Amino acid sequence: MKKNAKIIYVCELILFIYLILFAVLINVVSPFFKSVSTIVILVVILALLIAFFGMSKDKNYLRGTSTRIVISGLMAFFLIIYALGILLGFNKGYIYNDFFTLMKNIIFIISFTVLLELIRYLIAKNSFQNGRLIFVFTILSAILNILLEINMGVLSTYEDKFIFLSKVIFPVVAGEALCSFMTVKTGMLPSVVYKLVMNLYIYILPIVPDLGNYIYSVANILLPFILYSVLNRIIVHYDKEKEQLRKINLVVFVTPLIILFLILVALVSGIFKHRIIAVASNSMAPTYRRGDAIIYEKVDVSNLEVGHILAFKREGLIITHRITKIWKQNGKYYFTTKGDNNKDVDLYTPKEEDVLGRVRMTFKLIGYPTVIINEYFGKE
Repeated sequence: MKKNAKIIYVCELILFIYLILFAVLINVVSPFFKSVSTIVILVVILALLIAFFGMSKDKNYLRGTSTRIVISGLMAFFLIIYALGILLGFNKGYIYNDFFTLMKNIIFIISFTVLLELIRYLIAKNSFQNGRLIFVFTILSAILNILLEINMGVLSTYEDKFIFLSKVIFPVVAGEALCSFMTVKTGMLPSVVYKLVMNLYIYILPIVPDLGNYIYSVANILLPFILYSVLNRIIVHYDKEKEQLRKINLVVFVTPLIILFLILVALVSGIFKHRIIAVASNSMAPTYRRGDAIIYEKVDVSNLEVGHILAFKREGLIITHRITKIWKQNGKYYFTTKGDNNKDVDLYTPKEEDVLGRVRMTFKLIGYPTVIINEYFGKE
């Protein structure tokens, strides 16, 4: 067992050194070199593992059941996101790009996925329940995936960094954690199926839903969590050593979380009539303060009155101030606004097209995480 651990740690050390070199040279070498070098280093690590451990067939008794669950989950996932696409719109898939570039990307994704999952499988199979070994590999594989996605040149603003954090880093970590769990508990096949489908669909489908950064992030974090919950329930059901845990109904815990996520998606994305945003200043104190969250409702501007709290756009920001005056000019509505905590009215005059809605509800303090994150990434 100790010998196995040493060999696995050596392979993980090789991958770690490669990641350091990759990060240092990320803006120097070409994308083609990054792809080729990644495949080469994975082939070397896989060859070392096979040389020491051999390559035995995956005979996990839950492999077939788990694969069917993953496929069903993926089908439900695509059904939901394409239904959302009807509301939010679609983009053209990469299938319309240059054929040579398309095939190069597809071949790399297939090769990268199969090699990475073979390495994960051999580490899991030969670690003898040593959780540290598979944990370290999960971290390294997540970093590798993130580095392959990152382009430091375009992460120039705090907004770009936050989008990358939510759209790439969080989903990658969730996906890698799920694959390690599935490989350890149910075998390699479910992980390969999951990774290939999730990484290839934008290249082989003619249209892909334009979900926006927030919904995309939530969907790609929620899917691994749901698959983990379902698979864990199946594993507990069949694990005789944990028979007493069969009484735990995971649906009781999972369902409220799913409902909460769906509500948050609806409120934050603005798909429907109401939207929730965080308050970043005290200009409306004491009505609400910095760190509170407010919900505004989309309304017809003709129904707005003096005294209503207006949500409007100004230079990419959302402002929520009270209406002090309304007038109509050339068929368009104009508004004078003022923060309750400000001495003077706003210099900026919101126009009809700037209006987002009317503030309807306030929740104390729950907007602080968003405010803190925005301020953190805004320090440049």
